[in-house]
Amino acid sequence: MEIVLIDLSQTTDPSGVLDGEDADLGRIAETIFDPATGQLDPVLDHQLQPHGSRILILASVRLAPRWRGFGLGVLLAGTAIKKLAGGARAAVCSRRRCTTPGKATSTRTQSSGRWPARA
Repeated sequence: MEIVLIDLSQTTDPSGVLDGEDADLGRIAETIFDPATGQLDPVLDHQLQPHGSRILILASVRLAPRWRGFGLGVLLAGTAIKKLAGGARAAVCSRRRCTTPGKATSTRTQSSGRWPARA
């Protein structure tokens, strides 16, 4: 399991930090941060509670093949988020399927980068 915590009050360019770390983190950064300013997307920022300065990013969860298919990945990810989310404004992740041996590609969901308006 890989979890990244970004403290917006201590990081001047969170988008740049994430983009430099990993391609998947870069894609998450493109979705939640405004490319012009490097700060949280204004529409997303408006929808989040104003409390907390950290963004928790669940970058990956990998289980040994024999443990897959029992819902353990979701359980472990949820537990980790709950334990580490103190002081966080949001927890985000990129949804993707795991690859099986012999298959070179994974299925990824593409985000439009747009956030639905709050009702």
